[in-house]
Amino acid sequence: MKELNLKKLKLPSRILVIFICVLFAQIGLLFIFNSGAAPGDNFIEPETGILTHPAVVISNANASGGKYLQFNGNKYLFNDEFNGASNAQPDTSKWVIHDEKCDAPANYSCPKNANAFQDGNGNLVLRTRRESSNWLTGGPYSGSWISTFRYGYGWPATGVKATTPVPFKVEMRALKPNTPGAWPSLWAMNTDRSTSQNIYELDISEQRMTYPTSAGCHQHTWLNGSDIQAWDGAATVSNMAINWHLFSANVYTDRVEYYVDGISCGTSYGVNGNFGLILNNAIALPGSWGSGNGQPASSDPGPWDFLVDYVRVTKL
Repeated sequence: MKELNLKKLKLPSRILVIFICVLFAQIGLLFIFNSGAAPGDNFIEPETGILTHPAVVISNANASGGKYLQFNGNKYLFNDEFNGASNAQPDTSKWVIHDEKCDAPANYSCPKNANAFQDGNGNLVLRTRRESSNWLTGGPYSGSWISTFRYGYGWPATGVKATTPVPFKVEMRALKPNTPGAWPSLWAMNTDRSTSQNIYELDISEQRMTYPTSAGCHQHTWLNGSDIQAWDGAATVSNMAINWHLFSANVYTDRVEYYVDGISCGTSYGVNGNFGLILNNAIALPGSWGSGNGQPASSDPGPWDFLVDYVRVTKL
């Protein structure tokens, strides 16, 4: 069989041959990408169009070129897409719905179980609302709180649903509540330490909604109840009560990198251990740091919702 000599072909014929080669190359790549995918996996994040699913190159003599791409079907160490029915509780195989209790005296609204639910549109709702009288010790509001372990009952943590060892990445796409004084947060703590060892608090997204364009990220090290090391970062973003944002952190033993929509919120010191997640929404009471000297307007009846599209944890 004679080899095809492109130089002897007329220009239209050359273009046709090149087009056919490119077409077959694209079909081959499509086959490679689809062949390694588990049914139902989504490799393209629909909100951003970004490829989110990691792939590895596998050597195989039977593959074209001796290699092919393989996608890991279990791309998340932990995730919740919050696709439950309207008014359904968060998935209790993944989350502990915080007890209706509060520190005394509290500087924020205490949680109420009914305030944490799914909206049937793919979102978790963490609500804070006015109450007809003081709710527990948290003033005239109630809040909401869920976590992947039983927070507030000593260390090492009990009731652990999920933890992740360092290094890892955590992401949350969220819309924050639209009122001054609201204090919505996503944070992580190492669940495997005792109170006599360092307890790390990673505030991946801690917002004082009195300042809705200033995204806050913070980090603390606690020892015997004292905050022995603190770090603060910030990023300027569009109004978090109007626009959805992607909050994330890359957690390593030598550093923790914080981001909002890929924009750096700062880099802090490294940590170690196994970490659980906490999501909560509250109204910070007057005079507390979280209030930012703001409170809901008396003319605003509420409620004020913290909407979470998803939380995802991947291995770094």
